[in-house]
Amino acid sequence: MVRHLARDLAQSPYKAPDDPLPPNLADLSYDAYRAIRFR
Repeated sequence: MVRHLARDLAQSPYKAPDDPLPPNLADLSYDAYRAIRFR
């Protein structure tokens, strides 16, 4: 079952996700993104 699913996905063309980024993430500058620290 998983093998068939993987084969089918590998043969289908790539489809980019339709979900746009939330505005607070889309508006981040490069420096603001680099300043994010995870705990």
